[in-house]
Amino acid sequence: MRLRRKVRQLELEREILAKAAALYGRSEPYPGEVRIPESEPGQNGPIVLGDRSY
Repeated sequence: MRLRRKVRQLELEREILAKAAALYGRSEPYPGEVRIPESEPGQNGPIVLGDRSY
């Protein structure tokens, strides 16, 4: 149960940081933040999961 509470706390923290970043126009990622470029499925080639591709 403590783990769920910690996960929720981190999710809230991340939301707050994202809102602050939007307000202050910060475009570079925070240290340790991994940004996944937004793209439509298949735009960067097929998405392969196991032996199936989508």
